[in-house]
Amino acid sequence: MDDLQRLVAIEAIKRLKARYQRCVDTKDYEGLATCFTEDACAEYDGGKYSFAPREAIVDFLRGSMRDIVTFHQVHTPEIDVLSDAEARGIWYLQDFVIAESDGMTQVGAGFYHDEYVKQDGEWRIRKTGYERTFELWQSHAEVPKWKLRHRFGK
Repeated sequence: MDDLQRLVAIEAIKRLKARYQRCVDTKDYEGLATCFTEDACAEYDGGKYSFAPREAIVDFLRGSMRDIVTFHQVHTPEIDVLSDAEARGIWYLQDFVIAESDGMTQVGAGFYHDEYVKQDGEWRIRKTGYERTFELWQSHAEVPKWKLRHRFGK
């Protein structure tokens, strides 16, 4: 693989990870499913939540994200293209979760460790997961006049 092909692969993987995060936050589960291989596995929160294959991952996210508002950002990717069809990456994660019904907000960070494969000309996630560096929860009762004023899709 030459340098140009490697850069094209890295850019495609960056777009894949961006789509994954957007689909999670907008609760686009059909779009989210297209990010994964059929046999994908996920190990969220240091393996506390582990799922495989793709349908189990999407079902978990659909169920756990139902009543919360989320904001996920990943950046500073370290992507290694191993071959024409395999790559791995580490991403810095920052997230913000509003659990209105629980009266809590969470701010956190961590590192995603991903494996990617190219299938039918498209990069997909074969394995994903993150390990937290920190997680901070705050009660809405502790914040004067706390109110969620807008919520995507509502």
